Amino acid sequence: MTYFLRLNNFNKVIALGAVFTTLFCLIPESSQAQRARWTGNSINTATFTFDLDTSVKDRDRRDNKGYFPKAIQNFNIDPGGAFTNSQICGKDPCPPARVRVTKLKTDSNGNVVGIKIGDGKTITLEELQKLFTTVNSDIDFSQDVIRYDISFFGTSSEPEMIWFVQSHDSNLINNLTSLSELNQIQGMFPRYVDIDDTDDTQVNTGGIFTISQPSPASTTPEPTSSPN
Repeated sequence: MTYFLRLNNFNKVIALGAVFTTLFCLIPESSQAQRARWTGNSINTATFTFDLDTSVKDRDRRDNKGYFPKAIQNFNIDPGGAFTNSQICGKDPCPPARVRVTKLKTDSNGNVVGIKIGDGKTITLEELQKLFTTVNSDIDFSQDVIRYDISFFGTSSEPEMIWFVQSHDSNLINNLTSLSELNQIQGMFPRYVDIDDTDDTQVNTGGIFTISQPSPASTTPEPTSSPN
């Protein structure tokens, strides 16, 4: 008798778990997300906006790398600037974008690893500092910097946007939630910045931008349901 009572209770637990699992799956994705709207601009762009979903989990198991698929949604550049959605995203409207997070590193020649500017040139740490100093940025690239490479699905493997955050906190690599605590982030469209190889006083900073979010950060409201 005791055996059958335990078995009956066990079956109830399994059934209840299945109900909760089903209910969770039925919740719209938008209601589970924690999205904040960010706004940015550079010299050559009109305003651009996008939604950043900080609830997306890291799909890379390594501590020194983070990978967040579809963390950026609804990227859009307003008409009127030098850039268009098609130039940055590869198509219009822009597809979702993935975010890859690492520490900024250089190779033995002083070139920044994994960043090419203009028509595909490598860039040294000194040149990267020059680009941002020209626009009065306070980022010190000789210190610890976390970089966020953003690439849109269906486009090149090279990042279309790169953000830089001055920090030595490695926890930033494996989650996006700390970004919601920042008021501003600086970054660049790497294809649209350049330094003349023959004259390093000629610096194109038109692709450097600042993005910001409302303060305090606002999240996309969850949809409410009403009985029929």
